[in-house]
Amino acid sequence: MRPGIRVAAEGPLDWSIVSGLTPLALTLLGLGALLVLLYGRDERWWRRWVPAILLGTFLLSVGIGLFVDRVWRPFPDDLPTDVVAWIGVVLGAVVLGAVQAIRRKGWRPRLAAGVAVLIAVVFGLNGINRVYDQFPTLRDALRSLTTQATPLKDVVGSKPLVVAPAGSYLSEVWQAPAGMPSGGTLTSAAIPGTRSGFHARDAWIYLPPAYEATPRPRLPVLLLLAGQPGSPSDWVDGGDIVNMMNAYAARHHGLAPIVVMADATGSEFGNPMCMDSRLGKAETYLTEDVPAWIEKTFQVDTDPAQWAVAGLSYGGTCALQFAVNKPGVFHTFISISGQDQPTLGSLQESIGKAFGGDTAAFLAVDPLTIMKTKKFPELHGMVVSGSDDGTYRPQQQRVYAACKGAAMQVAYEELPGGHGWQVWRPGLEKNLDWLSRQLMLTP
Repeated sequence: MRPGIRVAAEGPLDWSIVSGLTPLALTLLGLGALLVLLYGRDERWWRRWVPAILLGTFLLSVGIGLFVDRVWRPFPDDLPTDVVAWIGVVLGAVVLGAVQAIRRKGWRPRLAAGVAVLIAVVFGLNGINRVYDQFPTLRDALRSLTTQATPLKDVVGSKPLVVAPAGSYLSEVWQAPAGMPSGGTLTSAAIPGTRSGFHARDAWIYLPPAYEATPRPRLPVLLLLAGQPGSPSDWVDGGDIVNMMNAYAARHHGLAPIVVMADATGSEFGNPMCMDSRLGKAETYLTEDVPAWIEKTFQVDTDPAQWAVAGLSYGGTCALQFAVNKPGVFHTFISISGQDQPTLGSLQESIGKAFGGDTAAFLAVDPLTIMKTKKFPELHGMVVSGSDDGTYRPQQQRVYAACKGAAMQVAYEELPGGHGWQVWRPGLEKNLDWLSRQLMLTP
């Protein structure tokens, strides 16, 4: 079995921590822990200490939210109110525990307070997790600690190729040979910014089972981008990309796109807006350096019709940008919860920091501006949003309308949920069949 490939199992690690009985039990335990931390017999505790701690915690959590949204601004969006509230729960538990440890005498009451703090903090952190649905199970939460990449040197090299005739699906000429692995391979690599000079973190690459066969099929490529803040590993951890693609490959005789999860931001909180600007040449990196490296390293189909780009949130915006600005590289895109315009928070700030105040330079690469005057009948697009995403759903609807107006072959889909993995994960998985048809992989 290849490193990084998870074997399906049913056990406590696979119980959902975002829905069902487990989060209900955690809620009851969390509330009980908070009651333990609030416990006190003397009147002074209830009249002075408790109100002061609760008020202080409220003000501190609101202050953190305002600092993040108005001062630090590591990402364009405000912190969701739910997240700020859960931060308050965590802070309140810690402060209550510290005060109780000072007030209480003896090791047993202090131990009880410590255990209560631990339970309450886990309760609060899982509350934040439920907002984004990043870790549906404990196994998902532990994946980043347990996932290992197969060394790149073990998966490179040439083999005889199975190539689909023009106009035919690859699956029509492919037969899985005996001995083909049942699961794909996860590897990682540093993709240099040869032309762009962009300093990127290591990319993650998923190779489907068929790629390890002899002969191997000449497969299409999916460039898959994370959000901001984010990391190339987000689709490995929160997106569970290995199991998602393995499941697809299992239904199609080992066939699936090669998935390259490259760095689109340069750092966790970086935001070059997927453009070439004063903030860096992210567009050149992702549309020239990365494709050139992929074609040099793996045996892939080099036809732009067999290349797609997809992403979530910031990455979804990038996917639209690249399809519009680089249609000679990608003919297909999936924008999941993307924005209707690249942004650092406001149009003025974006133009000022990225282009020195040159509005024309910004608009020249802005997708919706370009689509007002240019048609793209050769492009295929899927625009996805969450039905409860009050910020991005209207923007995605504007993107869809603009794409239709630009003669793209585009579809729009809404999925239950907000701006989180409850939408992003199925936003890709449910559209793999559609994607594979566009890439002439499977009908």
